[in-house]
Amino acid sequence: MSTSRRRFLSGALLTAACTAAPTDAPKHQTQTQTQTRAERPGPPPDPKPEVPMTEPLPPLSEEAIADASAALHAFATDFHRRTAAADANAISSPMSVALALAMVHAGARGETADEIANALHLPTAPGEVTRIAASLLQRFAAPGEGYELAVVDRLFGSQAVSFEPSYLAAMERDLRAPLETMDFAAASEPSRARINAWVAEQTRDRIEDLLPPGSITPATKLVLTNAVYFKASWMDPFYESATTTATFHAPKGKVDAKMMQRTDFLRFAADADTQLVELPYGQGDYAMTIALPNAPDGLAALTKTLDAAKWTQWIGALSHERVALSLPKFKIEMPEPMRLRKLCEAMGMQRMFDYTRADFTAMAPAAEQIEIAEGFHKAFIEVDEKGTEAAAATAFTARAGSAMPTEPPKPFVCDRPFAFAIRDTKTGAILFLGQVADPTATA
Repeated sequence: MSTSRRRFLSGALLTAACTAAPTDAPKHQTQTQTQTRAERPGPPPDPKPEVPMTEPLPPLSEEAIADASAALHAFATDFHRRTAAADANAISSPMSVALALAMVHAGARGETADEIANALHLPTAPGEVTRIAASLLQRFAAPGEGYELAVVDRLFGSQAVSFEPSYLAAMERDLRAPLETMDFAAASEPSRARINAWVAEQTRDRIEDLLPPGSITPATKLVLTNAVYFKASWMDPFYESATTTATFHAPKGKVDAKMMQRTDFLRFAADADTQLVELPYGQGDYAMTIALPNAPDGLAALTKTLDAAKWTQWIGALSHERVALSLPKFKIEMPEPMRLRKLCEAMGMQRMFDYTRADFTAMAPAAEQIEIAEGFHKAFIEVDEKGTEAAAATAFTARAGSAMPTEPPKPFVCDRPFAFAIRDTKTGAILFLGQVADPTATA
């Protein structure tokens, strides 16, 4: 996306499984980012150990990636149901959490690995989770017009641990997650500052202080980190001159929201309880899908019943209709990182947090007694009318019909709480999932 384009949406999310009787969390890399170490806090990284490289895993076909993405919908909707309060704004990236867990899974064996694969709703066969994650990362790295997407991974590992060379090789080769060695024992806080600075750089300063004070200790062995940054312009923009102030029926009372207006041919669907509309970005590779309950207080029921089957049914029902859309501008950011340990345990991933039962011998020797101490997740999203005038004009012209429509457009007025997802339209993979209960609130 050229620098002349104006920001429409940006989002970022990181997860780290970290610190404890021996562990921390890993990081991926889908697009390599240049880094200026002199400007960052924390100790300089030690030289990376030599890692033997072998042949990469064979990539999945686009159809197989779509099947894997459909399986991950169950994880995404389960994650959203467990983390989103019915009366509050929410934003997360279940895909980022899943990709971070894929790095954890690659270092696990036996029942520890099976619990992670089962929670992700992915095959338990050796290497399959890594293969799926690698294929998704390759897909996300594909170039496209009208958007910027970077999915970035990295391992920050203790210089005192002899990690398995095969694990490091697989992480760097397949999941694009190189190892940066750290002195956690002697420099815990400078190491935390270094990791947080790296995170902020990868997310264009949208995610700061992912790792809170005390999250890195001398016992930390490894931090596995994933970051997702997405920035895009609508295929057809909203015009700022059409934005008006209108009433939004928030759970705690009516608020005045800035409502963007647009009438266009969009993919639309409706059932007895919910309306859906899809807004494409750029050339249509990614899109925002909005689920609007018919009832003003219907978001709680939607969140409670949302699952992979319902999501698949909704997406399959979408078809082009002329839609009169009113959508509020909104911005959601987490003031503090979400802790993931209890959530992961509730989803069936328990062994990885207990070194007496965890088996991470694919990652490091058993003598290291590695366990996952905690996970951290943070996300940000901002939605408004902005885009490039050139892209908007080209897309708007391309969307213009050859004859005047004869029927009135379907009204789609987001004046009450709604849910949304940002997804890959080719594979169906969900990058972000959230909800707007009050567009005037930022958290």
